[in-house]
Amino acid sequence: MHQTIFGETHKIEIVDRKDIQNFIDLVKEEYSKSSFNNCLYPNKKLIPGHSLNFLNSSDGNELNYELKFLIRSAYDECEKIYPYLGDLFLNLFFNEKELSIEKTFKYNKNYQSEFVENLETKFIKDIAEWFFDNCSLQRNVSIDSYDGDDIIIKKYDDINMNLEYDNIFLGDKASYEIKNYRYIIIDGLIDSIGEIHHLMHRAGTTKEPYVIFCFGMNDIVKKTILKNNSLGNTEIFPVIINFNEKSVNVLNDLAVIHDCDVVSALKGQTISQEIRKSLPMGNKIEFFKNKIILKPMCSDKIIMQHRSFINKRINEALHDVNIDLLSERMKIFTSKSLKIFIPSMLINEVKYTRDLDYFLRFLYNVSKKMTIINLEYRNNLFIPVDCIKILKQKINSLKKTYNNIEKAIIKVRR
Repeated sequence: MHQTIFGETHKIEIVDRKDIQNFIDLVKEEYSKSSFNNCLYPNKKLIPGHSLNFLNSSDGNELNYELKFLIRSAYDECEKIYPYLGDLFLNLFFNEKELSIEKTFKYNKNYQSEFVENLETKFIKDIAEWFFDNCSLQRNVSIDSYDGDDIIIKKYDDINMNLEYDNIFLGDKASYEIKNYRYIIIDGLIDSIGEIHHLMHRAGTTKEPYVIFCFGMNDIVKKTILKNNSLGNTEIFPVIINFNEKSVNVLNDLAVIHDCDVVSALKGQTISQEIRKSLPMGNKIEFFKNKIILKPMCSDKIIMQHRSFINKRINEALHDVNIDLLSERMKIFTSKSLKIFIPSMLINEVKYTRDLDYFLRFLYNVSKKMTIINLEYRNNLFIPVDCIKILKQKINSLKKTYNNIEKAIIKVRR
């Protein structure tokens, strides 16, 4: 028994392979002849770009609309991967050309002027020039808008470390910040108050704050420090790290950030001897329940070198190496960030937002192998080689989809 359907029943039509092939031939011709480079839409928005305006155009034919939707979906997927990849997709799909990559390269300073020169808008060119001249390529970049006329750029140099540590010294505070602190990084356990007697004496005399990074601390030592802190005699914050697989390299990373060495018995050092020395001073550290934020003492160059070291370990890792742990360490050294505030009036302008998206996506992929592609209306596009491989797969996939369609069911408009 068929289910009874109430309301309007749409009339349908079944079309065969011949109509589908006619569509493909028709839409190819439409694309080649299309001149929709700048098109005004009903919402009074002017959209630049041949590809997008071609995809949005419709002759009212239901079959053409349904089949064109497949092209639009593939275009959108390509654009999500990398800006202008959708345009290149349409160009190759309709012209049935094979894309040959003549040259691949890793980005370096020699390509800077070529990349910047071919950005489309002055605002984005200014941002790119400033970034290349003043920042490391590994810095995280985020965008926000504001009601104003100028571009504002803010650098944040603090490093975030998610860290499992004994946060008893936070007490009931959500966070605690210390500036200009003396510190020591100890690969081991502080077993007695005698080992840090000289540190506590100096902390009480000079009233300077102290931070102790270590892998363990006797309960009596903890209670003694807590008591002296509560009386206002000292300001000492031990970071007692839980020793496990995740934290085995934490002290080394902290040493890189502080541009110092780790105190270790393996080097013939003792805690009591090292604490007698004048300890180095850090900039700023902020403690939270499960993380700390530090202003690094080392240079950007040292951070980049350490990133390269970790990245090399990831690339050369064998099957028994935990890549996730190395990736987490890598995140620590990419936490330096940059925030760009764009005038609100530009955020809704397609040519600005697309150019900005292209610049940011380039930065995200800057460590990959690149190639340069020329489109009819846009030259010298820097595109990652792995994106080109994905593009070719999508073109072949869509062609196969069209070839496999024997019939289509469409609604007939009344």
